[in-house]
Amino acid sequence: MARLDKFRPRSVLIDALVITIGVVGANWIIASSDPGWIQLNPSPYLLLPILIGARYGFTPGVVAGIAAGLIVAIQHAYVGSISLRSSLAESVYLHTSFLFFGGIAGELYGWLHRERTQSEVQLDKLQTSAKHMDAELRYLRTMKDDYDQAVAASGGQISTLDTELRRLHTYSAEDLPDAVLQLLKRQIRVADAAIYTPIDDTPLLMRQSLLGDDAHLPEEFSPQQSQVVQLAIEHKSLVTLPQLLQRTEPPEKENILLALPLKTSGNQPLAYLLITGIPFISFTQQTADLIALIGNWAGELLELSDGAGNNYRIVQGHQTQRIYFYPHFSHVVRLAYSAYSHHHLSSTIVIFTPPDGSAMTQENFEQTLLKAVRSGDFATTLNQPSPNLAVLLPLVGQRGTEIFITRCRMFFAENNVSPNAELQVRTIQFSQQKNLPQLLQTLE
Repeated sequence: MARLDKFRPRSVLIDALVITIGVVGANWIIASSDPGWIQLNPSPYLLLPILIGARYGFTPGVVAGIAAGLIVAIQHAYVGSISLRSSLAESVYLHTSFLFFGGIAGELYGWLHRERTQSEVQLDKLQTSAKHMDAELRYLRTMKDDYDQAVAASGGQISTLDTELRRLHTYSAEDLPDAVLQLLKRQIRVADAAIYTPIDDTPLLMRQSLLGDDAHLPEEFSPQQSQVVQLAIEHKSLVTLPQLLQRTEPPEKENILLALPLKTSGNQPLAYLLITGIPFISFTQQTADLIALIGNWAGELLELSDGAGNNYRIVQGHQTQRIYFYPHFSHVVRLAYSAYSHHHLSSTIVIFTPPDGSAMTQENFEQTLLKAVRSGDFATTLNQPSPNLAVLLPLVGQRGTEIFITRCRMFFAENNVSPNAELQVRTIQFSQQKNLPQLLQTLE
């Protein structure tokens, strides 16, 4: 298209003037005795309407034909000393031919350039559309960047929660309270907090771990000092200062922003998490739900570290591997489902059974597969034909589940007497269950 642009007409007046001067000049130089070249057939003056029509179209060609007829008639009238009307009447066919050939040349121009004209019109439409699409694309890219930033910021608190909670399993009972507070500091930017345990036969609480300033978190804490703590002990649930302010008048000298019982699977508080310092911008209901999630898992770990042997049995030959009894397993499932319902952190339950016709015992089956179970996973046996093994992968999505299943298949293939027999696997994704009762019913 760029090559054709330099051949496009620039001005019909200039072209017409150049052609007219050239023809008239040639007429007076070559045949001055025959002005208008009336005696020559065809007349060279036909070049004016033909060239203009062929270059600019029908209307310019007809106008050029009229101009050529007038030029010829004026010259003939001037030399012959006759009127312009008489000059036109003497050569009516000649003047008509000027109009005719100008129109014909213009029509030929239109016919030959029809596809080009349509293409140019279409090109203009496409260029306009492309400009609009380019503007919309830039807008969408800007919106996508803003959306990605919003998603990254909104998920920053929970993006590493799976790894953080698994790390808590590696701490001893003495170090676990400090580890929980440090986790709250990293994830939620809690500044001042403490974990207390009840003192036997007294209403007082003894501090086990401290984060930040202890100005309002003394070594011994009396629940009478805080209505927030009193309500948390009474209802055995999370209580925040905004919730208290919705119920009663603002209490005097209330320093506790949040109180959370860290409970066992039997709904009995083992300890209490008290928070007095947290950034105002971070103290939202979503943050409170996240603290409750971490606190619920911390209560589970405190119970296990306290030697709750009635909740599990040790696998023979593997002192670090546990098979949890189903009531406690269902309690952990509830905790994991709470994380999904409040924060969309999906967990997975993987159910393993040996191949059909396998002679493996339940004990051998457990010893083989538990080699792939990580710290923080929970295994149990279901009330189904033995042998079987169900493993809860808390806060683990589809990709992590696939890696875990691959590891289990590898360990099973190494220890199975029938190499061609394949381990039977069934997965239950929390995101595919309508509610918690349906999920628990699937396991029964």
